[in-house]
Amino acid sequence: MTNDPYISIIIPTHNRANLLPRAVSSALLWAGSDVEVLVVEDGSKVAQQALEEFAHLPHLIVTQNQGPRGAASARNYGANIARGQILLFLDDDDEFIGDYVLRVKDIATTENAYWGFARQKIRSGDPYNLVHDKKSKLGDHSRLANKKIPVRRKIAPLSAGFWIRKSLYWDLGGLCADQVIDEDTDLCCRLLAAGFEPWLEACFAVVLERSLDFERLTNQGNKSLIAECYLRTFLHNIASCNHIHGAPAYLAFRAQRMILRSGQVELLSEVTENIQSYWLRFVLVLSRLRSGL
Repeated sequence: MTNDPYISIIIPTHNRANLLPRAVSSALLWAGSDVEVLVVEDGSKVAQQALEEFAHLPHLIVTQNQGPRGAASARNYGANIARGQILLFLDDDDEFIGDYVLRVKDIATTENAYWGFARQKIRSGDPYNLVHDKKSKLGDHSRLANKKIPVRRKIAPLSAGFWIRKSLYWDLGGLCADQVIDEDTDLCCRLLAAGFEPWLEACFAVVLERSLDFERLTNQGNKSLIAECYLRTFLHNIASCNHIHGAPAYLAFRAQRMILRSGQVELLSEVTENIQSYWLRFVLVLSRLRSGL
């Protein structure tokens, strides 16, 4: 390759030899002079063998995460070595739908957008079942979000066809490596606080694999760890997002909800003490009383 690609698709992976080839295959459909695929293995040694059938393809790079362990760090490592102007994320258990990769290129080159995400479908039950639509909050029309759209509709997981201009990603410091979960919400909040509205893509971007029984952090029942990450997102962003309508309540209630689920009620004071609005404080405390605290 003599010219740098325009899009770098980053796929972090850990011990997913059975699922990784499908994810990579869906990305490689669009690989070429303007698209590269970066697989970042994080703490396991199965990716090279699992992807042996693709080893001859010059636009596929398989590498080991050289930074701290964790999905956020692996993605940061991939973003650091990526040559594209656009970073597009894909999880190792998911797959792209249709021509979404080309759609991202079209949006990035023709629209005044710096980041965005799209709709998802979900595969559940038997792996050969039909793919069912995942509930969407994006509506039926692609558009650049504005201040009238509720903040909760501007927050998306990295699995939702999430893309961002590489320069902006690093201007904001990349993903927070301390976050083992909820790093995507943290990044979205920082983007919104900096004044960058997302492109809300109405087309479907990815199929989420939920038909197989394997561990994810969110289904392992580690409520304490999840609560700590949600609280960290709140503490990182409450001050910078205070001017965004609805953001303080969104961040406070989601952190409080996870703290209550974890039983770590001693953390609730960190939420209340960092809220400027007396009314919001009152509502938060009232909701705790209703929950039995």
